[in-house]
Amino acid sequence: MSKIDELKEYHTRTSKNGIIMPDIESFDTKTKLAIKLWPQINGDGRIDYLLGKGLGVELALRGKVKGRKKYNNNFPYRSHSDFEIYNAPYTSYDSIPESKAFTYVFGGQEIYPKSATKGLHELPPSLMDSTYEEVEYNGETFLIPELEILFLDKYLKQESTPRSEGCDAILLLKEYDLSLEKILNYFDEYYINPESKKIQEIYNFDKMYNQSLISLNKRMINSCKDYCEEEGIEFNLETLNKYVNKKISSFKKISPSINVDGIIVSLCPDNIEYVLEDGKFVISKNTEEVLKENIKDMVDSKIQKLQDEREELIEVYNRVNKTKKTRVQ
Repeated sequence: MSKIDELKEYHTRTSKNGIIMPDIESFDTKTKLAIKLWPQINGDGRIDYLLGKGLGVELALRGKVKGRKKYNNNFPYRSHSDFEIYNAPYTSYDSIPESKAFTYVFGGQEIYPKSATKGLHELPPSLMDSTYEEVEYNGETFLIPELEILFLDKYLKQESTPRSEGCDAILLLKEYDLSLEKILNYFDEYYINPESKKIQEIYNFDKMYNQSLISLNKRMINSCKDYCEEEGIEFNLETLNKYVNKKISSFKKISPSINVDGIIVSLCPDNIEYVLEDGKFVISKNTEEVLKENIKDMVDSKIQKLQDEREELIEVYNRVNKTKKTRVQ
């Protein structure tokens, strides 16, 4: 058996139920092996990748980040199910020849481009190249994202099985002094801004308003006509108003987010009013205005939620910093 086949066999043998680093021994060996098989700095002197997410946090907690004050809390180890490759030049291992030996031994792992982490988006391609941290651990130097980026990434995308002492983001904040100003700048630029754009695209006012009008002025009316025909009831203005309001009210009780005949029921006014206009049944101007306000309020509330998350982040940061231990390396 060749040396690389032996390494692959070792990796398989020491992985348990999809957890490739179940204990500190396998973590120590495999992280060291990873950067030997695929150096983080390539032959041209450029950064090929950083170790991010939970693995990056683990390295920072167990090792020493150069130039950073460490509080030495000695948190217990947390197992890891994969390597997390950040700041990669490509999003496919097939396009990264330097990673050939790494992928042969460890298989395909999570990989993120220079412009994104799991929780942050629209990063300048040079940002992580110019802000990365060096961690001294296990006799080696590992490269991870800047601690403020790593903290925010893990704060936004927390692990499903955290340590009893807290999630990765909180432990990182307990272990090192992080810049709140920098965290908030990253939060605004690479979380709030992209999320706000996404909200505006998904909940586009004109699109939602036009779809709602089509639903109320066409689909709901046709639905009522079909109902009246089946029940042998006269289709008129009174029947229409009763039918549509009853239908929307019943669905609101089930879930306000339900989409009925092309309209989200939570957007509908509590009292939908139809009038006769130019010989046609249409929703009243008052109903239209309430509909507009409801759509605007929905978008505003989602944007406000992002701002609320920002305030909560500040509260968490301040609370953790007040309780930091004073033992420093």
